[in-house]
Amino acid sequence: MQVGIAGIVGRIGTLTLCECLSRNIPVVCGTDLPTVKVWGASGKLLEMSAIEGLDYKINNEDPAHGRLPWSSRKKNNDTLEITINGKTYCVKVIGTDSPEKAKWQQEGVEFVEECTGMCLDKTKVSEEDLKKNRWRYPASVHYNNGARIVFVSAPSNKPDASLVLGINHKNYEKFKNEKGCLFFDNGSCTTKAVAFPIAVLLNEGYVITSPVYVVTTHADTGKELRDLIEGKYNPNTASIREHSSGAFKALAALFNTQDNIQVPGCDAKALRVPVVNGSMADICLTLCHNLSAKDVNAMFAKASGDYRYATGIYLWTNQTPLNSNFISRREGLFAQIGYNPSSVVSAENTKVYGDRVHIHSWYNNEGAPPENQARMTQQILSNAA
Repeated sequence: MQVGIAGIVGRIGTLTLCECLSRNIPVVCGTDLPTVKVWGASGKLLEMSAIEGLDYKINNEDPAHGRLPWSSRKKNNDTLEITINGKTYCVKVIGTDSPEKAKWQQEGVEFVEECTGMCLDKTKVSEEDLKKNRWRYPASVHYNNGARIVFVSAPSNKPDASLVLGINHKNYEKFKNEKGCLFFDNGSCTTKAVAFPIAVLLNEGYVITSPVYVVTTHADTGKELRDLIEGKYNPNTASIREHSSGAFKALAALFNTQDNIQVPGCDAKALRVPVVNGSMADICLTLCHNLSAKDVNAMFAKASGDYRYATGIYLWTNQTPLNSNFISRREGLFAQIGYNPSSVVSAENTKVYGDRVHIHSWYNNEGAPPENQARMTQQILSNAA
């Protein structure tokens, strides 16, 4: 089954492309706007065609991730030759001003990585959402153009399932619908950071007796991230800003069924801070047993090497991470043990007060979701033939 990427020149789309190719996932094409904007080396936005934008991003320094170990060159007017791990792949780049014009069937694509951030509904976008963003569109435009499976890189509305590597990645078959047209999402970066510690406690037999409360200190995204990289100073960009977080919705879907409520409620807030990457979730919950911080840390240390949690994505450390640890592949705390962890539990900051547990889970909010997307895509494709 061949793969296409919608939003291939976006920050998540480009990383998803390269993570997929590094695992020999057959990405044959991608779509984006005919004219895109990418960050230049000086931090200024440069305007160019879709194929030129993707070529530039692969071959130049990224403000949040440094120089990535990939290269590309134009084969012709609409195709790039991308070299990763010594192998070269041909990827067609299609500039289109509407997802309805993405002819997936013509390109032989049945699996679409939906990385535009605009496709969050399976069949219909609500009028309320359209008022907020007129560029929103349903996944049905992909199905109408030949796709069988749509895998959204962000939390979506009423997906067939949220698939999170290391949590429920083996349940793909269970979630298939009768027609074979599937609509999944990859959850959010915060969903994964919180889900791992919860899964470890549940799998060790502990019962969570109170709603989980999460406050995440989150790197800037969207316009604020753009202002930060471009060096623009304004009170909004330079401030800590409180946002709502949709992570709690996805958590309920991951752990709760009609007959089995494992997480009795969840609430989350996000504090956006002016850094380009790297975030931390402060998780507070109550267990049915009294434990020590040593007991809790021992569980996480054991789990970080457990195949059930997709080794290399969920980690434990007795050091205190910094957000800068998530910016470079070649330097920092995770240079040798993994660049893109979805959750790094910091032992030093684990606190226990009777049955009340506080956990700090650090995560690569921009680099980890594409790696999850690619590894989860492998899982889906191995079962979808």
